[in-house]
Amino acid sequence: MTLLDARTVLETLTAPVYAVRTLRRKFRVGWLADPGQVGGIIGGAELSAQALAAAAPEWAEVIPMNPWGVRPGCDVYVVQNCTTYSADVIPVLARAPVVKCVRDYWPDGDPALRDWLLANSAVLVFDSPPHWDAFPFAVGAAAVVVPPPVDLLRFYLAAGKQSGPRQGVIWLGQMFPHKGVDRAVAWAREHRTVVDFYGAGPSCPGNEQFVRVMGQIAPSQVPATLARYRSFLFMPRWVEPFGKAVIEAWAAGCELILDGEIGATWFLENDTHAVREAAQRFWQVVEGALLGRATWEEGAWPELD
Repeated sequence: MTLLDARTVLETLTAPVYAVRTLRRKFRVGWLADPGQVGGIIGGAELSAQALAAAAPEWAEVIPMNPWGVRPGCDVYVVQNCTTYSADVIPVLARAPVVKCVRDYWPDGDPALRDWLLANSAVLVFDSPPHWDAFPFAVGAAAVVVPPPVDLLRFYLAAGKQSGPRQGVIWLGQMFPHKGVDRAVAWAREHRTVVDFYGAGPSCPGNEQFVRVMGQIAPSQVPATLARYRSFLFMPRWVEPFGKAVIEAWAAGCELILDGEIGATWFLENDTHAVREAAQRFWQVVEGALLGRATWEEGAWPELD
């Protein structure tokens, strides 16, 4: 299946967007998302889902669902990470268009539900072109790239409020093996440079000469914390679908020390407007699916370079 050019799609959806608004009624958006925390840690996918729901336009009435009760009667269903849902929800989802946000490589969850969504969604939303390129499963539905939302203003403001010199190197995120914590520790040792590690997870390092474990901080503390540091370090082991903290560090004015293929850097190099407009673009895709404009055939739209 061809990856569609999201900008071209959104331009084409301009007329349907206005049509939705002129109907002057609420559309019920069934919202499926995992409950949130893995081992007490809320991840970027869950934060992105929350931000998109909060950014819903006036026409959208977001109806939260849960793995034990996906209710029929919605005009469209938006499926975020859904590893706690089973294939039992398929008969309900099949009654309306589905927009599936693919946030990672989807190794967990019910494979029957995964296969159905990849084949039957009105549109699949991937985080970045590198994410699409590295995705391991067969895709039968139309697909677009829309980055996860990032509230850039919070980080711009934090950088502006920072007084005094910025010092040190920060690593911030979920501490799982694929995030490359061990590679960051090796970098600190090799460069004999202290790195402060913020986060929690099974790959949390121990304190040593060039490694300081600072613990997990609340999302509200992230902008001011990043703004205090000179450099941000991230060296994932796998292709990182997006890397929200990379965008946040960039917006907070940090020098980026990166190694590996990271979705966020694609947008920094090619399309920063997509990050600024992520929530708007996402909801325009939902609008298109709602009106049946998202069932595009392969070859009908330009491929994303």
